[in-house]
Amino acid sequence: MKWIYVLLFTHIISFAASSQQILKGRILEPVTESPIPYATVYLANTTLGTTADENGVFSMEIPSGSFEVIVRMLGYESATFSIQSNRLPKPGYVIFLKPSDTELNEIEVEDERDPSWYKNLQTFKLYFLGNSKNASKAKIENEKVLRMDDQSQKGILRVTATKNLKIHNPNLGYYLDFQLEEFQFRSRGSTYQYAGYPLFTEEGDLSKSSLRKIQKNRLEAYQGSLQHLIRSLHQGIASEEGFEIRRLYRIPNPDKPADSLILQAKKQYDSTSSETIKSILKRDFLDKESLPDSIDQLEKSPIDPKILLSRDSESNTFLEVDFALHVTFKLESEPREYLGQNNPRKPGPQISTLYFQNKKLQIFENGSYPDPFAILIDGYMGWEKVADLMPLDYLPPN
Repeated sequence: MKWIYVLLFTHIISFAASSQQILKGRILEPVTESPIPYATVYLANTTLGTTADENGVFSMEIPSGSFEVIVRMLGYESATFSIQSNRLPKPGYVIFLKPSDTELNEIEVEDERDPSWYKNLQTFKLYFLGNSKNASKAKIENEKVLRMDDQSQKGILRVTATKNLKIHNPNLGYYLDFQLEEFQFRSRGSTYQYAGYPLFTEEGDLSKSSLRKIQKNRLEAYQGSLQHLIRSLHQGIASEEGFEIRRLYRIPNPDKPADSLILQAKKQYDSTSSETIKSILKRDFLDKESLPDSIDQLEKSPIDPKILLSRDSESNTFLEVDFALHVTFKLESEPREYLGQNNPRKPGPQISTLYFQNKKLQIFENGSYPDPFAILIDGYMGWEKVADLMPLDYLPPN
């Protein structure tokens, strides 16, 4: 584990008013408490960042929402901590960075890799960048900082990086400085998960025609995304923004016999000599043992999204759900890349399923929520990956 700790300047915590959204603090050595000058401080998944001055002091205005703050300096381990814009301490933070033990030139990144590394690289890019039209143009400019491990555990590919990934996404006009924390791909079932902290930087020196195209691509990437959904839910305008939401309940699978009946059928199967009876037992019981215990049942009628919301005395907004959400975004069709080139099906609306780990989840007006693992996503929103990611401070036209 990294040695990271954050202290307040004073022993008394006083919270800033909601209109005073200033993130500030000082960055110090942990032993001597001397300042660390010119460290980088940024909000993950945004374009917002700053640099500490020669005394290690920093200050920056931030929008409303929940964010991960990343503090980085060459020769030190990065610090990461969570904030909520309406609960910032007025005195600011003291952040201690531990000197890094890693040798800067420990690995020659230009060394040639073996064939398995290049094969794993393709798997990583498919499940990290994605296979959308934006992903087809996105490029990791320093691929060889990636370390592939497919030997420690059979069927699992783990990927780490010795340095931040430098990603150019020309379709959306961004450069991403991505601090990859973990990536894991399981070949069985093709399941994956990754975590990290990207900083977005606007691509400069664009012609007017290029800028118009990029703005169109950004709006398309934003519309129908999880960020768009959470923002519109927070504002109470999800239906107006094109989202249609239904309850999705999990019920016992009516096609699967009870475990006791399956056990009884197994005993009878072993004791009988009749092939006819064996065939019936196999068809009606034994072959159904592998069926899932439960299935999803979708309500026919959409719900009013506003019934999902609650607010406390401090005007904090929460989603309260005890079921999964079946979300249809009606204003855009599924792209061909999502369906697959050989899929004859006609594109339909974008459909996603959201599974909530807790019945009550705080959400913020910028489309964020405190726990990044609070929502499990299946369907279209889960198909979109890093190459379709938009920063939390993005604002669509109008």
